[in-house]
Parts: sequence; C-alpha cells; structure tokens
Amino acid sequence: MNPLIERDMTDSKINSLLNDVLIELHRSLIQYTAEAWPWSTSQDVESRQLVQQIAIRQQAEVAELAQLLQARGWVIDFGVYPQDYTTLHYVALEFLLSYLKTNQGELADWLFSLLPEFAGDLDSETLVRKIATSERNAHHDLCELKLPGGTSEMAWMK
Repeated sequence: MNPLIERDMTDSKINSLLNDVLIELHRSLIQYTAEAWPWSTSQDVESRQLVQQIAIRQQAEVAELAQLLQARGWVIDFGVYPQDYTTLHYVALEFLLSYLKTNQGELADWLFSLLPEFAGDLDSETLVRKIATSERNAHHDLCELKLPGGTSEMAWMK
C-alpha cells in the first residue's frame, strides 16, 4: 500500500476517535446534569458546585479537542445527548448521584482504554491521557461527595 494513503487512513482513524472523545465529553451525563439540575435542597450548594466544576473542565477539554481537530482540517461532530438522559429530569440528587458516578467511571475507563489507539500521534495521546486523568479525578471527587444533611445513597439506589 502507498505510505501516503496508509498515513491518511491512520490520521482519519485517529481524528475519528478524537471526535468520539469530544462527543462523549460534550454530551456526558455531567454536562446534561449541569444544564438540567435535579431536585435538591438549597443546602446542596457543594454538590451543585462540584458538578459545575467538572462540567466546566469538560467544556475546556472539548475546546482543546476541537482546536486540535480543527487544526487538522477535521469536520467536527458535536453529537447529541442520549435519549436515556431525558428520563432523569425530575429526580432527586441522591438518586442521580449513583448514575453520575457510574457514568463518570465508565467514561474514564473508556478513555484510558483508548490510549493505545493514539500511539504514534504524540499530540493526541498526550491530550487524551490528560483528559482521561482529569475524568478519573472527577470520578473520585464524585465518589467522595457528601450529600447534604449527612445523607448517603439509600441501599435501593446502589
């Protein structure tokens, strides 16, 4: 095979994966929650601030991915929220928190699993590794979150 064609196919595959990462971040459950905050008490400032902080970090990561893809001439797809998220509109934060933790953990695991795909593309690999680490830290922060009034997830929510 012609080396130029082979390189174009590799670049296309990597750019497509980068766009997949962008979509997963841009349309994550954290982003959805930040836009449609669940029912919670006015005492629940810490939870809301944490979700907002994670959402802002993800938005910055999306911007970095978009810059890289744009510099490479890639037509960016920003995706849409999964239909399943619409069932989480009128739920209590205590209920939603388990979903946020699971979603965030799965996102971080998926990002780390992608790293070998970026071998040979230092810019992409470095950026995705940074994002994966950030998402793992966000998962940890969600797991450490103390709900208002000292409440925790009820057994039936786990």
